Amino acid sequence: VVVSSDAGSALVYLVIYAGMAFAAGLRWYWFAAGFGTAGVGITALVVLDKVPSHMMERFKVLLDHSYDPKGVGWQQTQGLMALGSGGVFGQGLFNGVQTQSTNPSSLPERQTDFIFCVAGEELGLVGCVAIIILEALIIYRCFRTARMARSPMESLVCVGFATMLMFQTIENIGMCLFVMPVIGLTLPFFSSGGSSVLTLYAAMGIVSGIRKRMLPEWLRN
Repeated sequence: VVVSSDAGSALVYLVIYAGMAFAAGLRWYWFAAGFGTAGVGITALVVLDKVPSHMMERFKVLLDHSYDPKGVGWQQTQGLMALGSGGVFGQGLFNGVQTQSTNPSSLPERQTDFIFCVAGEELGLVGCVAIIILEALIIYRCFRTARMARSPMESLVCVGFATMLMFQTIENIGMCLFVMPVIGLTLPFFSSGGSSVLTLYAAMGIVSGIRKRMLPEWLRN
């Protein structure tokens, strides 16, 4: 966080570590101790006013959606409006009122952070459910490959990638639904981006390689 000023990406690494540690058999009380310590630390930072103001603002707007709707809450307010306006079947591909507006402030970051809102407006509930199912299937395949991997290390790598995809999907959709803070995480395989897309496809290449060399059926449990 100090080096990159990107708390979102740093949080992804933390979640990957937690997922791999859990799969490796780390006892539950270590997780309890970690969450407890983190809670105390975050509380102390808030009380001592050491949390950057822009971070605090993003949490305030979650607790009160009417808080600064034309400022810090603008993105999520617009995103929620676009998401809800699609109804069941949407307004039609490339026909969304907000998503196709030439005014960039109509729906900020529509191609990255709020791509799920674009799907909601243009493809409706049906499109959103389809996206969630596709993401879930990819995550499931990663976990399934982890179960069939030849070595514990390969298994943990698959679990780490699955955890990464799961967290980014939940966080990104949560941002669009106004239940998670905006931390700049993309929706895997849907949001545009250079390093994000490259990382995701490299991860899937590694998982595919592990699956190619998985244990034969007669050696599995």
